[in-house]
This record gives sequence, C-alpha cells and structure tokens, in this order.
Amino acid sequence: MNALPETPALPDRLISRRRLLATLAAVPLVGGVLAACGDDSAEPADTSGDTVPDTTTPDTTPSGGIAHPTDPTEAVLRYGFSGGYVMEGYDFARVPTLLIAGDGKLYRPGVMTMEYPGPLIGPVTVSTITEAGIQKLLAEADARGLLTAPAPDYVLENPMIADAPNTDVELFAKGASVLHSAYALGMASPDQEAEVTPARQTLLDYTKLLDALAGTVGADQLGAEEIYTPAAFRVRARPTQPGELESFEPAPTVVDWPASTGVSLADATNCVTLTAEQAGTVLTDAKQDTYFREGEVVYFVAAAVVLPGDRAC
Repeated sequence: MNALPETPALPDRLISRRRLLATLAAVPLVGGVLAACGDDSAEPADTSGDTVPDTTTPDTTPSGGIAHPTDPTEAVLRYGFSGGYVMEGYDFARVPTLLIAGDGKLYRPGVMTMEYPGPLIGPVTVSTITEAGIQKLLAEADARGLLTAPAPDYVLENPMIADAPNTDVELFAKGASVLHSAYALGMASPDQEAEVTPARQTLLDYTKLLDALAGTVGADQLGAEEIYTPAAFRVRARPTQPGELESFEPAPTVVDWPASTGVSLADATNCVTLTAEQAGTVLTDAKQDTYFREGEVVYFVAAAVVLPGDRAC
C-alpha cells in the first residue's frame, strides 16, 4: 500500500534552497499521483523574459520614488517557487514566499506543524510594509536591472539537477511587470553562493535580500503579523480513479461537497473561485487527506487562498 507522507511541506520562506531541494526530492508518492502526472508541471518552466501587458490601474506613488500600483487588489512584488517534484495539487495551492500588495499589505505563508494530515489550506499571515520599505526593494531591483523588460535568459543547462523548482520574482513597477523565472536557482554550486551566469547570480543575490526582508528594509518598516482571513478561495477538482482511495494507508476521509457552495466540482476541473461566504467552513475544516463526494463521484480537491494580484480562474 502507498503510505501517506509523514510530514507536510513547510512554508517556502522557512526552507533554504538546499533543504528545499532535499525536501522535494524526498516527497513520496501519494496514491501514485505526482505533479509529473497530475495537474502541476514537473518540467522547468521556460518563462524567462515573460512580460505582462499593463492592464493595471495607473501607477501612483504618494511619496514619490519608483511608481507602482497602489490598488489593494494588485501586487507590487511577488516572490516564490513553482514547479518541481511535488505532490499533485501542491503547486496549485502554493502561496508566494513573499507578496506585497499595492496598499502595503505583506503576505507570507504561516507556520505549520509537522503533524500529518495538516489543513487542506495552510495559514497565510498578513502584515504591513511602509512605502519607504517598498521603495527600498524596488530601488534594489532597479539597480540590478530587474525592472527592465524583457527579463534575461535564466536557462540552466545542467543535466545533474533534476526535479527542482523554479524561483519566480515578479515585479510590478514603472507601468509594467516583469517576470523573472529561474530553474534550480542557487543549486548550481555546492555552497549555493555562486551561479553559472551573471544574470542568475544577480537574481539570486536579489532573492537573498527578500529572504532577509527585515535586514534589507529595516525591522521598523514592517508591521506585526497576524493570520489572514481570506475573502475567496481557488479550487481545482479531479475525479478519483477506481481503487485510488483503497491504495492509501491509513484511509483518507471522504465528506460530502455541500450544494450550498453554488459550485459543482464537476465544473472545477480547471479552476473555480468561491467567496468565503460560499465556501463556508468546508475548505477550512478539510485536511490534506480529505476527499469530497458529489453525487456518485469522489473528487480529489486542491484549494488555495486568493491573494492580491492572483490571476482569475
């Protein structure tokens, strides 16, 4: 029988790149379904140089400096990981390691215990960062050319590094956005300090500033963290295969999907959005080994908190 994992993945901001690679490489099969054959891509994403047309509201910066969105529903900076050798649904549900919204709200993954099964939707914290702090991060990015489109080519030609995640840094400033996505960033050398190209080294150095946020902008520029109460969730569902649930040990929990959500799981094979009112407690009460029954079909469900700047389903 397939054993369920002993421990859930830790929040990305608490994992060093070396530990992150080791963790991803050690993720066991769950019901024989991994990202490589599920809903998440295990191949390195070729997104270097991607830019997004400016569909945001006009950039404004009350105190001057580098212009950026100020709408609370839009992002200024998004930093995190994507892809890699992870369980089905993990990439869909993964929240950024650091997300700064236009109103100065700062979102990060909350701390989870090592107990399994943990919650289906992990906690997210929210705090604040001052405009001076935002300007510091944008200025550091601008000095490194990271606000200029197109992004450099971050392709890593190293067959010895497999199933690693992409490090993604997306910056929204000066009326546009630039996505920097580098496969296996920081994993090209044993000490994780040297990269194979100047562009990759520049991006790695910038992520270190983000990892050490309080030291970079000053602790006095950051507010106290509290648990974020989401206003909406993204959901993706997949019908289970015959015998799939029987392959687990211990057996997962199966609960009925409430019709009160107004959303059918049969229509959620790609992605649907539920408001917190629609969802009620069905998602927040669920665990990592919870499956949902709708009619005669049992579904595997991945769910995530909707955060500022998230693309609509």
